[in-house]
Amino acid sequence: MDVPVNHGNFLHFAIVELDLMLLSITGEVLVVDWQQFDHIMWRCAVDGEHFFEAMVIISQFLTLTMLDDANYNNEKLALSVADSAAKAAGSAAYLSFYQMLLGV
Repeated sequence: MDVPVNHGNFLHFAIVELDLMLLSITGEVLVVDWQQFDHIMWRCAVDGEHFFEAMVIISQFLTLTMLDDANYNNEKLALSVADSAAKAAGSAAYLSFYQMLLGV
């Protein structure tokens, strides 16, 4: 995907595995099933700004995992980072997306 695609009520701007990451008309960032747009797989953030803040937290953690194998295998730390990312994204309602990203 080279550029975001406007679908009226949402803007498709990324892909998560096969599924579509969207910015909804309300501003919320979502992942929907690639075959069934009305099926929300994950709610990711209250808006794009919060999504970016959460992804910075995820990026910092992933960098630490590259620098130290102990961090890579630390599930307790990963769960804590996912929790922090969800809070940055706007609320605990977004936790499952960040847990999925970190495999916990």
